[in-house]
Amino acid sequence: MIDLTLEEAQLFRILAGFFGKDRVVPRMSILSVCGGEIPEKLEGSGLDLEAEGLRAWARANSCLFTIINGQGDVCLVIELTSDFEEVVDIVELERRRYLVPLLALVQVPYLHITPKELLDLLHPGGVLDIFTLIRDKLETLD
Repeated sequence: MIDLTLEEAQLFRILAGFFGKDRVVPRMSILSVCGGEIPEKLEGSGLDLEAEGLRAWARANSCLFTIINGQGDVCLVIELTSDFEEVVDIVELERRRYLVPLLALVQVPYLHITPKELLDLLHPGGVLDIFTLIRDKLETLD
């Protein structure tokens, strides 16, 4: 059984409703998201770990939600992360420091949803919907 917080479970329900429950994979290892291998060329990526250290880190950590297509290929990683308005989480900062450039190397888009955005998604009278949120965040990645 996968252990999710209330907010993570709420986000999972939203994503499963949008993409389909078979297309949202919770807690997939980062190494699996990368296809089981760390890219050989890390120069210029901003990653300061050697390939072996990065491989160990990727094996030990997971992505909150991974979106896959009908063939099982990874299409997108979505996580619920802090906006650092109140508290700066050092563990989360380190995670972003490695995860974002690594996913960029393997050409997997990474989106993070803040707790405030999640509340807007959950609010019945809110103007934000998951399609608009994902679309807007993907457009800013280009």
